[in-house]
Amino acid sequence: MNKIGFKTNAIFILAVSITILHFIITSVAGHYIAVQIGSSTGQAVAKGLIESTENPQSSEKEINERYQDMQSKSDEIISRWKLPLLLISLPIKPVIRPLLNKIKKAWIYEPAFSKQISKEQFKTRSIIIDTGANALNSLAFGLLIYLACRLIWAFRNK
Repeated sequence: MNKIGFKTNAIFILAVSITILHFIITSVAGHYIAVQIGSSTGQAVAKGLIESTENPQSSEKEINERYQDMQSKSDEIISRWKLPLLLISLPIKPVIRPLLNKIKKAWIYEPAFSKQISKEQFKTRSIIIDTGANALNSLAFGLLIYLACRLIWAFRNK
C-alpha cells in the first residue's frame, strides 16, 4: 500500500472511531441530562402538589401562584442544562430540530393524542427518532473531522 492510501485509510479509521465515540458520549450525556431534568422537575412539581393538598381550601389566586411557582422552578431547572444540551447537539441538531419536531408531531404526538398508538409504541418511536438524530449528528461530526484531517494532511504535504 502506498503512503497516500495508508494516510487516507488512517484518516478514515480515525474519523469513524471519533464518530462512534461522539455517538456514545452524546447519547449517554443526553440520557443523563434528561434523567436529571426529569427528576428535578418531578420533585419541584411534587412539592407544589403536596403544598396544594395540605391546604385544599386554597383560593384561585393561591392555586395560580403555586402553578406559576412550579412552572418557574421547572424553567429554571431546564435553563441550567441549556449549554450542555447545546454542546451535545452540535454540529447539526440545531439545524434539523424543526424537521425533527415535525416528524415527532406527525409520527408520535398526534397518534398518541388520538390514541392510535400505545405507550410502548410512543416510547419506541421516540427512541427511534432520538437515536436516528444522534446518529445523523455524529455522522456529520465524523465527516467534519474527516474533512478537516484530509485538509490538514493536504496542506502539510504541499
